[in-house]
Amino acid sequence: MATSRGREAGHLNLWRKEAREERLRLSNLKVEHAAFIRGKQLYTFRELLPFGLTSSSANASLVFTYLAFHAPSQALWLWGTLMALMGLLGFHASYRVIRHKSEPRPRTASELYRPIVESTLLGLAWSIFPVLFIPVLSGFDLAIVLWVCAGMMTGAAFVLSTLPAAAIPFVASLSFGTALGILRSGSGPAQLWLLLLLGIFTIVMIKATSWNYASHVRSWLQRVKLRDQTRELEENNAVISLLLNEFGESSSDCLWELDSELRLTRPSKHLSERTGMPVEMLDGAPMLNFFDKDVPEARTELARLTEALEAHDSFREIRLPVKQPGGTVWWEMSAKPVFNDLGGFEGYRGVGTDITEKRSAEKKIEFLAHHDSLTAFPSSMYCSKPCRPRPVPLPTGPRYSPFTASTSTGSRRSTTYTDMRWATPCCRPARNAS
Repeated sequence: MATSRGREAGHLNLWRKEAREERLRLSNLKVEHAAFIRGKQLYTFRELLPFGLTSSSANASLVFTYLAFHAPSQALWLWGTLMALMGLLGFHASYRVIRHKSEPRPRTASELYRPIVESTLLGLAWSIFPVLFIPVLSGFDLAIVLWVCAGMMTGAAFVLSTLPAAAIPFVASLSFGTALGILRSGSGPAQLWLLLLLGIFTIVMIKATSWNYASHVRSWLQRVKLRDQTRELEENNAVISLLLNEFGESSSDCLWELDSELRLTRPSKHLSERTGMPVEMLDGAPMLNFFDKDVPEARTELARLTEALEAHDSFREIRLPVKQPGGTVWWEMSAKPVFNDLGGFEGYRGVGTDITEKRSAEKKIEFLAHHDSLTAFPSSMYCSKPCRPRPVPLPTGPRYSPFTASTSTGSRRSTTYTDMRWATPCCRPARNAS
């Protein structure tokens, strides 16, 4: 027993905590979100209005017919006339709603006053029924009256739960009328037990209305937030698409996308113009087929690209030759892999930049940095050692012997002395020069 009571107390505390959080959430709603919720409340109320009024009129007709044969009275006819008028007004409202049916739209608080007033008036009309007939009936007839009142309270609590300001007045009015009828019938223990049960039943119905309303509000809030996020995402996508189009049309860069099989997908018109190939041929074409594999100086970069693609890694500034109908051009490729929420590989998104002119300019600058601009000979500033003059002996021969001299032994013989000339060897490029 103690465990059961503790569990019930825990559930009650949890419900109170959730109710406080729900009230705090509703009090902090944005203006547009509150207007959207009011629109959903009114829309749902109008959708259920024909069903609710039909049930109310059917119950009133059945109980009126039953009492007309078992307990006819002038009060019954007066109440029947009042309910007939309420039914006519209800059918007129239902006809108006059905004829002018519209989609949910933001509403102001003043637009909810009319359905609240109509529901309150209907509840007051029903509250007269137990006040008039509970004191004068007994047995099965009294059970019929109590059963009808309980059914109307239950139906209102659930059918009108999306609009608590309309459901609670209806339930409270009918409960108050039932309590007055019980008090008019006497003050014994039976009446006290009925009043206690009526109080508990009324509280349960009001709580049920609040729970259903909170559930509807959470659903509506999720829907409106999802709508706002979708709208914001569409706006961002539109802006990004505009920027990408302007970027692609005004620059030499081309955006591209690969699928999980490393094939081009959704190729752009700009990429088609840059490659000289129609979009139909680009769509689904393997990416590696675009590069010229016969260029020796691109083999290292091509191997680097292949390794990155196989490992699903990102890569940057890989320079590769691209085959085109008019010749080979050089592109600089950069991309990042794309993965889904489960970590599965979905492809690549990257950019390719035409660097043909840039590469030619770099080659020219590199050549001029190592060679003389006039003679195209290697520049002396890149020699391995400074150039210094050194003597170079000339070939020997009679015509290169301008005189003879005696040796220390006194014998005379012809001796050739070389003419000393200065010469400068050719410079060799330095090994550590770039």
